[in-house]
Amino acid sequence: MPTRLIILLVVALALRFYVVFAVDGYLGVDGGAYLLSHNDVLGRETSGITGPGLPRPMLAPGWLLVPFVSAWGMDTGLKAFAAVSSLVPILAVYTLARGYVPERSALIIATLTAADIWQAEMLVTGTMPLVASGLLMWALAAVDRHRYYWLVVIIPLIALTNQTTAGITLFVLPVWVIGHVLRTASYSDRRMRITEPFLFTDVTIRRINTIALNLTPIIVYGTLGAIIAAALSWSVYAAQVPGGEYVSFDGPLFYLSTWRDPVWIQIGMALAAVYVLRRYLGGTSLPLVMVLAATSFVMVWLSYDEAVINVMYRSRYFIMPIIYLSIVAALWERKRGPAWERSNGPRHSRSSRGFTSYRESHRPAYHS
Repeated sequence: MPTRLIILLVVALALRFYVVFAVDGYLGVDGGAYLLSHNDVLGRETSGITGPGLPRPMLAPGWLLVPFVSAWGMDTGLKAFAAVSSLVPILAVYTLARGYVPERSALIIATLTAADIWQAEMLVTGTMPLVASGLLMWALAAVDRHRYYWLVVIIPLIALTNQTTAGITLFVLPVWVIGHVLRTASYSDRRMRITEPFLFTDVTIRRINTIALNLTPIIVYGTLGAIIAAALSWSVYAAQVPGGEYVSFDGPLFYLSTWRDPVWIQIGMALAAVYVLRRYLGGTSLPLVMVLAATSFVMVWLSYDEAVINVMYRSRYFIMPIIYLSIVAALWERKRGPAWERSNGPRHSRSSRGFTSYRESHRPAYHS
């Protein structure tokens, strides 16, 4: 792990320790549910405290919280857990960013994520969506680097960690996979651009073969991960389907956010990110562009069903690291300039500085 990343994590952790320990009442109401989850996995009685409540997966936070509470008690342990677990998105977005930008730019993206006000709010309300969002970004990085077998591990962990992020994964991961496969097929032949018409030519046949070769292992590993996730957490999710007695309230199932909602500021940021991505990265940016578009569409809606609104509302928090990654990656590409595009580079080589960017390792020959 790079020294500067370690320094960033230490500073971020110190600031988080300060706010959770020094600011009275900083942590929000989810802390109580987290402690009930801790008691539940240990087999302790909780129904007499608040009633049966909603079932939670075994890592939400459940067993994740047990070591902290065992070491420092409920109050201090919960606060320490909140501070430590909130670091997960910083590590995850750094990993994802290293597929697009060098170490220094990835550190900028990680720093922006560490200081993001939406991430800070999640520290108040409950950090489990942050943990699961980090896992989702690691899943995107695994797909980006053709390490599809990690989906067998990451998908069940997301399902066991946070129900809301599991819902976000249902649309973000397939959209990312589609963008990744189309991008790979686009750069697999030097005479082919992603905007070419889909005609039955030798180029198109090669494109179909490339899509099939890339998509098949993703489907296999992703399906296996989904089966494991369902086997481990089916009862929890079955109790929280949309329209259920615990999550549904009187009101419309879907309605659009008002113009005063801060989400429209995020939509503007996402549109700016899409613009610079398409301008400076072109077809390389396809997975990022597609995820930004899909998440932007989802997050402008609200609902009176908690199972539905959680996915929509928490998408606002997931999108911010992706926006930072997109803008910094596009600006770095602009800085590199045409001379860099004309150079030749390795294909996913690994060195002491980490992975090369996707653009660097998949440079189409028509730039030569």
